[in-house]
Amino acid sequence: MNKALVSFRIRNFLSFSTDGKGNPVEFSMIAGKVKTKHNHVITTKKMDLLKVSVVFGANASGKSNFVKALNFFKHTVISGEIPIGTTTKYCRQDKKNENTPSYFEMEVCFDDTYYTYGFEVLLSQRQLVSEWFVEERPSGKDIILFERDITKGTYTLSPDYQPKASVYLEDIKSDPSSLFLKVMNQNKPLFYKENPSYQIFHDMYLWIASSLDINYPDRPINQQDFFKSEDIKKVCALLETFATGISNYQICEIPTEKVMALFPKDMQEFLGKTLEKEFVDVKSSQHKGENDTNTIFVRGDRDFYLFSFEENRNEIVCKTIQFCHGGKTSWYDFGEESDGTIRLFDLLKILLTKQDNKVFIVDELDRCLHPNLTYRYIQEYIQSTMKKRNIQLIVTSHESRLMDFNLLRRDEMWITDRRPDGTTDLYSLEEYNIRNDLKVDKAYLEGRYGGVPLFTTLFPLDG
Repeated sequence: MNKALVSFRIRNFLSFSTDGKGNPVEFSMIAGKVKTKHNHVITTKKMDLLKVSVVFGANASGKSNFVKALNFFKHTVISGEIPIGTTTKYCRQDKKNENTPSYFEMEVCFDDTYYTYGFEVLLSQRQLVSEWFVEERPSGKDIILFERDITKGTYTLSPDYQPKASVYLEDIKSDPSSLFLKVMNQNKPLFYKENPSYQIFHDMYLWIASSLDINYPDRPINQQDFFKSEDIKKVCALLETFATGISNYQICEIPTEKVMALFPKDMQEFLGKTLEKEFVDVKSSQHKGENDTNTIFVRGDRDFYLFSFEENRNEIVCKTIQFCHGGKTSWYDFGEESDGTIRLFDLLKILLTKQDNKVFIVDELDRCLHPNLTYRYIQEYIQSTMKKRNIQLIVTSHESRLMDFNLLRRDEMWITDRRPDGTTDLYSLEEYNIRNDLKVDKAYLEGRYGGVPLFTTLFPLDG
């Protein structure tokens, strides 16, 4: 099944208030009227969807808040309840927003069928207000799969999902702390096998939980899904092509006890239990020959370790990687590499992914990276990765060089701008009638499209 993000809508969260007309602020991956770079889109029966988008904007304009809104949406769905510590995350630029529901809605495409799922929440009280799941139809007569008004304790459920789903919905119709989508995916290992017509509830939940891959610049990216032995060569080859100076690598073993001692006690206990669980069956005959499937990747701020069970030694082995520079014979630990190399190492997860239907979201892509390297990274994604996989990439960046029509389409460039009242405006350059031969990065820095800092004078000039 091919799956893709269509749009995401936010209202009353952090710096996002409304679009100025009372409606939620909308970010869209729907392709515009651009006639070039047709390989940048996913074609469906209804419309074309973009494979990449870059969000630009000044500091404190709302770029990171956009990523945080996506993260809030994802984690609320996964847990089924409002995350702790979010009671003041409403848009505080207006006092009345404290008692106004915050709105989150995502539209996705599953094999040419479009679905919209969303919820409203009163953040100041950590209470859900409403929840809905809709299947869009070409005729315009959308089908409400379910809809809840939690405040009133009422709901609507499609006849196709009665009576079994109504049993679960009835139990939580007035519960302001539980999402129905989570309830339909909790402790039901056999439900969807026995009731395949309900599969869309499972598909939507799993897509949000596993396909929205959200990454922040100050958190190492989890790489265990690609870190197999055959991929180490690809990683190091890419590092070399990105002009990091790395010319060779080696995998070296470290005493497991020494590595475990580096972690806090609770982490040691967790890792010990995880290792035991992962490797307890490795000795059995059914796992013989599957060495690569039994590797646990542990990533720290400036180091990483690979734990694996070696059957011939009957023990857990810990390994790490070292790099060589410029053909020399000296080896350097991963943590000794530059911040830029470590950042790039993390980002290679996206370029080397073997998974389809993923949406990679990266806040501050250009953090620690040279402008040319940032450009090259997006170029590599466009020329290689997105041609092989059905994936989408959404990044925020200060790097104006990415505003290049030789690299991106006009509808792939978004801007966050701070309004006079301090709230965030989010819009696409598709709204502007821009010539294809225009130096759009220069025009952007001149302030023609907003989203750039406006400075005041701290020390007035004499005379």
